[in-house]
Formats: sequence, C-alpha cells, structure tokens
Amino acid sequence: MGKILGWHKGSYTFSCILMLSNTGRVTGGEIVMERADGKLHKLRQCETGSVVFIQGRHVVHTGLRSDGPDVRMAMVCPMWPSSPFVRDDTFLIYTRTISDTSELYGQYVEYRFSMLMERLRSCGNKVLTIVKRGQSWTLEN
Repeated sequence: MGKILGWHKGSYTFSCILMLSNTGRVTGGEIVMERADGKLHKLRQCETGSVVFIQGRHVVHTGLRSDGPDVRMAMVCPMWPSSPFVRDDTFLIYTRTISDTSELYGQYVEYRFSMLMERLRSCGNKVLTIVKRGQSWTLEN
C-alpha cells in the first residue's frame, strides 16, 4: 500500500496528518520528531479521526512502521499560509516525485505569483497613502 518515507522534512510549511484507520489492534505507526536539542519525541498513537498538525517543513520527522492484523492508514494534507505576509517555505522536492509536474508547476507558479502580487499591491497602497498625506516617502516607511 503506502510508502513510509524515512527521516525527512516535508515539502510544505505545515502538514496535517489525519488518522483514517482504527489503530486499536496495531502496534507502531507513531510519528517521531527530532527536537531542537537532537532528542527524539514520539507522539502517542492517534485514534481514528485524530489529527496531528506539525510544521513539517521545519521539523525532521518520520512515521514508524506499524504491525498488526489491521492496516494503518493515514492521510497527509499539505498546508501553507494563506497570508502573503507570512513566510512560506514550500519546496517541491517530494511532491515532484509523486505528481504530474506539468500540472504541479503551473499551479505552483500561479500560487506564488498571486502571493507576490498581493504583497506588491499592499506595498503600493502604503506608498500611495503616504504620498496622499503629503508625507515624504522613504524606504523605512
């Protein structure tokens, strides 16, 4: 079925992991993260419908293999900031390997340009407001 990645940082700023299966008769399968001090932190086993939300792009993590009579199934949903003023570290290294890149790249460029246009629009509005007030505009404004 699914493939478990080894230790990695995700492609997207945030990852939302939804547990789809009943883990009552399964051992293993926990998410393990490396803390800033280098120690490992194992999250408790999630129940069906539970969600774990991590900064997947910034935290080295892995999912342990599971064992038991039932299948452990989880869905990883990539998430990124909706505000163009919040840093977005999206990096398509893993996503490229499992996606139709002609579709992925087009969507990614459209998303990045829309964020850039919103930043420029905001900056332009700020400059126009300063000028309309009769104030002098500087780079510090």
